[in-house]
Amino acid sequence: MPRPRFHKLPPEKRRAILDAAGREFAAHGFEQASLNGIIADAGVSKGAFYYYFDDKADLFATVLEELDDEYNWRAALDVSGLDADGYWERLAGMTGQAVADARERPWLMDIGKAFYGIPAELRASGRLAQIFGAIEGATLDFIRHGQEIGAIRRDLPATLLLGVFFALDQAFAQWMPEHFPTMSEEDRGAFLEAAFDMMRRMAEPS
Repeated sequence: MPRPRFHKLPPEKRRAILDAAGREFAAHGFEQASLNGIIADAGVSKGAFYYYFDDKADLFATVLEELDDEYNWRAALDVSGLDADGYWERLAGMTGQAVADARERPWLMDIGKAFYGIPAELRASGRLAQIFGAIEGATLDFIRHGQEIGAIRRDLPATLLLGVFFALDQAFAQWMPEHFPTMSEEDRGAFLEAAFDMMRRMAEPS
């Protein structure tokens, strides 16, 4: 967990450090990301870095937690009270917001590769285990609620669909950063619409 000193920094300084970390993790993945590069980009000293964080895993976990706080994904995945159409509208809105924000902070388009590239032993321990567990739990609840309201097919177990959704998301996380920057706005819109339609057709009851 970041030390209390980090949270006492001005918001713009915290944002600068986490954006620098996000850019480095997105560009090189967790294992190849350079702490020295992050420190230089953020404009802090190495001593100051260890004044705020324990290590690289602590920093990466903080980036994920800050993104969760900023986008409130777990709250967005709470779809109680929605019907089937509202369910899919909520998911489309979350996707569209993430893509729109990546125009301002391009590293957001790449961070998914780092997310899925975390070594298994780190995913299974400490804060990262808690974060990944919370994400998986919220997504599983999202799928199960979709099944209850008729938005998601019920002929397959929710736990299997969870793996399918994560595999599809990982494929997009690998493909989009390489191809999205060269696409026109019209092509991007058409791609996102087609990709979302594919996912919905795959997941909806037949």
